[in-house]
Amino acid sequence: MSALLKCQELTHQYTKNVGVFDISFDLEKKSVLGLVGESGSGKSTIAHILCRFSPVQKGQILLDGKDISQYSLKDYYKRVQYIPQHPQWFFHPKRTVYKSFEEVLINYELATKSECEALIIESLQSVGLNEHHAHQLPLQLSGGECQRAGIARALLVKPDLLVCDEITSALDVTIQADIMTLLKKIKQERETTFLFISHDLALVSDFCDTSIVLKNGCIMEQGQMKDIVTSPKSDYTKLLLNQYQSFEYNQ
Repeated sequence: MSALLKCQELTHQYTKNVGVFDISFDLEKKSVLGLVGESGSGKSTIAHILCRFSPVQKGQILLDGKDISQYSLKDYYKRVQYIPQHPQWFFHPKRTVYKSFEEVLINYELATKSECEALIIESLQSVGLNEHHAHQLPLQLSGGECQRAGIARALLVKPDLLVCDEITSALDVTIQADIMTLLKKIKQERETTFLFISHDLALVSDFCDTSIVLKNGCIMEQGQMKDIVTSPKSDYTKLLLNQYQSFEYNQ
């Protein structure tokens, strides 16, 4: 299996001791890599740089062997899509879900205006929503519905990589489980590659093939999920595991 994305010696400093430092990893095609750590560990910083919301200060990120800066933003976002913790951030508050989806399809030249309706309804249905949701504003949706709409919107361009940044942390446990079931379905049916970011080691272990444990912007441990859970090398990883005393690795 070949790497879709390579991160090489990535460093991004906000202050002397705040940022991410010397981060290197490979993300294999059709795999799921987890970034796990407490708040402030650097997880979202890595995601934002990877998604080109923040610049690369030092190091390099390659997508299919090509530096990400060499892609136009339009071409890059056809390959890589970001799903935030609060999907309302990516929806215009005064535009219906339909209009937001239509904008993506037209801007990325994926459909004519007359072709949009069928594609939008199909996309919503694929994540458990329907035509009724298409004509609602983002604030009229529940948290779970809005997150499903955010996932559907990201999938419109058929990306190779989905970057999921704490996408279940604002949801209650039942809805969280539903979203994770949806992600597993997407992984299986579309063979999508994922970078899955969470502070919740139990979620990461249930979904991810490999994982990186972060603390204060540095890698504490990385490897196969099973090895990290059953034979942790880092004291910090052991501490995270101890927070989930009832947790069992079941993959």
